[in-house]
Amino acid sequence: MQKRKSQTGFTFIELVITVVVLLIVIAVGMPSLFQSIDNQRVSGAAQAFLSDVQYARAESIKQNAAVYLAMDDTEWCYGLDDTASAACTCGGASAAGCTLAGVSYVVNSDRFPGISMSASLATGSTITFDPVRGTMNPIGTVYFSSDAGGMTLNVVLSRLGRAKICATKGSSWGYDEC
Repeated sequence: MQKRKSQTGFTFIELVITVVVLLIVIAVGMPSLFQSIDNQRVSGAAQAFLSDVQYARAESIKQNAAVYLAMDDTEWCYGLDDTASAACTCGGASAAGCTLAGVSYVVNSDRFPGISMSASLATGSTITFDPVRGTMNPIGTVYFSSDAGGMTLNVVLSRLGRAKICATKGSSWGYDEC
């Protein structure tokens, strides 16, 4: 009598069902993954701007001289400058004059693709940091949002030189609501 050998492995039907289930899980999870990446870019842009505001304030106090943060929200850029006479322009191919402590300092949308920046300042588009009191003028809010319609974060600037990040709609990504 011959003994029958049992076969191990997957049948074609089992393999097809596994692949179909895997594709369904991937299809359901991909939009969430892309939304998460988009939200991380918004958070990164807001954090970078907040960090640069704090850096400009600290440099102003350290150098005992005014430091300027010039913004251009149509070109989505900003630059730091420590000389009042030089015209700090960050937009377009003619980005010039934005130097802090002798080093060119310009941040633009290339670092944060798919993210929009807009500002609502009391006056103008240049923030001046006072070295004596550590204050900034004008005050206002700078908005960072996803072009895909995701999260919007605000960087709120106060006259006392403080800046904070808050979320526009409810608490999101660890930021309190404005």
